[in-house]
Amino acid sequence: ITSRNSQVIHAGIYYSPTVSPLKSILCVGGKQLLYLYCRERNIDHRNCGKLIVATTPYQKEVGLPRLLELGKLNGVDDLRLVSRESIMEDRYSDVYEENVHCLGGIYSPSTGIVDVHGFVTSLLADVEESNVDFTLALNC
Repeated sequence: ITSRNSQVIHAGIYYSPTVSPLKSILCVGGKQLLYLYCRERNIDHRNCGKLIVATTPYQKEVGLPRLLELGKLNGVDDLRLVSRESIMEDRYSDVYEENVHCLGGIYSPSTGIVDVHGFVTSLLADVEESNVDFTLALNC
């Protein structure tokens, strides 16, 4: 098991294609490959989406448009800018916490979660099937 994994399947919104081009390419392409890998191997995962909210006027006027632009530059074409009023609608009830007060947000439907234990166990099985010697080192 990896101890540094948040279990989030990131959409590819946050990396600048000019500052970190490889990260942005690998994040967006890797997301699709990870969903495919999980489906093919019956690894628990869910394409649940994510809502990024602005809680200050600056975040709404500067931060959200910047993130939307970064996502578009990275090829994330499913992001949607949503108003405060539309966030309250039932279609966002799975990703919106009602106690969070926001001014607007970005909905990222391709963000998801994965069972990391199942994923890493499947990777180990792939390595073993390929007759690769795999050694783990523990830092105690």
